[in-house]
Amino acid sequence: MTNIIISDWVFAVEQTQKKANYYRVISISAPEDSALSMGKEVVRLPDAREVLYLKFDDVTDELQGFALTLNGIVLATKDDCRRALQFLSQGGNIIVHCRAGVSRSTAIVLGFLLSLHADYNIAIDELFTIRACADPNTYILRLMTEILGRDEEFTLILEAIRRKQKASN
Repeated sequence: MTNIIISDWVFAVEQTQKKANYYRVISISAPEDSALSMGKEVVRLPDAREVLYLKFDDVTDELQGFALTLNGIVLATKDDCRRALQFLSQGGNIIVHCRAGVSRSTAIVLGFLLSLHADYNIAIDELFTIRACADPNTYILRLMTEILGRDEEFTLILEAIRRKQKASN
């Protein structure tokens, strides 16, 4: 059984301190030396049961080309996504966090949910149940759909996300 919480980094730190050795955590932050890092994204979670640290910037599909022209931008990789999928598939009580808990973390969790559900609408509904303010990073989501062999559904998934967001507003 997998119980997933998506949050910002502050909530993740607080929860792992309240329940030491309880949560497994995927901690997503910008690399310390990244051009996009605010210098405040270094998160340490000594009280977590287990932590997967991923370090990449919050660069969306739309900004990927522009970002590559900047020095020091670190993009998510398929290896990052595969490591996250493997970590999530091991189950347990899991917190997935990034800076705000809106973009990178929700894309990672949606990728995992897509691995569980053939119907992407079910995966999207489950994501928005977990995190109502979800706005999955499109670059990471594209990597996830490629890994899962669902890249032909990428545009349909994006459209379904936008419909869900519009209905929530």
